[in-house]
Parts: sequence; structure tokens; C-alpha cells
Amino acid sequence: MKKRMMYILLMLVVFITSSITVFAAEYEGNEYKEGREEGTRYHTVCGTLPYHNMYPRGVGHALYPGGSVYFYSGCCWQCENCYLVLVTQGDYYFGQMETIRKWGSVAWNERLTTNCNYVVVSNWGYCPNNWMSGYRFNVY
Repeated sequence: MKKRMMYILLMLVVFITSSITVFAAEYEGNEYKEGREEGTRYHTVCGTLPYHNMYPRGVGHALYPGGSVYFYSGCCWQCENCYLVLVTQGDYYFGQMETIRKWGSVAWNERLTTNCNYVVVSNWGYCPNNWMSGYRFNVY
């Protein structure tokens, strides 16, 4: 009986450890390592990257669906790869991002061309950090 229980336990441990999938993107400051080392895997967010590559697009005003105001006078960002638009209350000052606070995002199909953008967001939330998982904030 002891041998049978030990065998079942061993098989259970082997099964559990062999079925774990790992997605990894190492975070360093405001950057993710892109996982170019052999054997490194990560969850793709934008195309083949583990993050959206965001660049500033002026002032952004975030509106809920239906038109009511979520917040005014935030910083508008856009992904250079997929054109996702992100509006944050926090901004990039003196080489680092301040606390993001309220944020909203929406999928877009072209590059923004204005410096003042009213954005009806489809996703929104609050971030108490100066970074967001899956986003890389850049300044030109």
C-alpha cells in the first residue's frame, strides 16, 4: 500500500511540473527585455513584442462611452505598432513617468495627428504606479 501511494504521489508531481506553462517578460525600470535569448518565452501583447511601444500625442481628454467625462487634461499616448490609444492622468517629466493614476484606452486604426484629443475609451482603470505592465512609455 505504501509503495502504491508513493507511486501515485510521484506520478502526480511529475504530471503537475510538466504541465506548467511559463510566460516571462523581465521588467527593468520602464523597460521590458524582449526575450531574444534562446529559450526565453514571453506573452506577446503587440505584434511580436511583450509590450505596446507608446509615444506621446499631446493632451488627451478621456470620455466614457456615451460621452460623459472620465477625466480632462491627461497625457495622450499611442502605440507605434498597432495604434492603440492610451490616455493617462500621469505624464512623463524629467526622464521618468509620474504616477499614472486614472487611465483609459481604445483601439485605433490610424496615427493621431492632433495635439488635443478627445478619446472615448473602451477600457479604463486606476494605476498607483509609474509603469503599467504591457506598456513601454517613450519620449522622442
